[in-house]
Amino acid sequence: MSIAFARRVSATSVPAHAAGETSSDEMLIARIAGGDRLAMQTLFARHRTAVYRWLLRMVGNEATAEDLLSDVFLDVWRQADRFQARSSVSTWLMAIARFKAPLRSPRPEGCRAGRDDRGDRRRSLRQS
Repeated sequence: MSIAFARRVSATSVPAHAAGETSSDEMLIARIAGGDRLAMQTLFARHRTAVYRWLLRMVGNEATAEDLLSDVFLDVWRQADRFQARSSVSTWLMAIARFKAPLRSPRPEGCRAGRDDRGDRRRSLRQS
């Protein structure tokens, strides 16, 4: 199977090191679409930490984040032939993760740390 990439990046619009990473990620996806397991291992090694940390922030549970990480890369293996390069590979990975996380493990409202709608720190129940 071959993937046609509609997006072209000029050398002046992206730094050389970033352009090389982008094109090599896209080449890995094309090889994964052809069933190349080594390409899959390479892509996983390159992106697993960033995707895992992002998932961990979303779900707040290490075991769930690890399960979701596996699911994300399983979807990459299954859907690599449908990647159209409308975004970077890393953006595509995060989009897959984003749509998996809430379906598998929605966090209750009380578990979200941070700020309320006005931007103020939330008060704990003990201080009320």
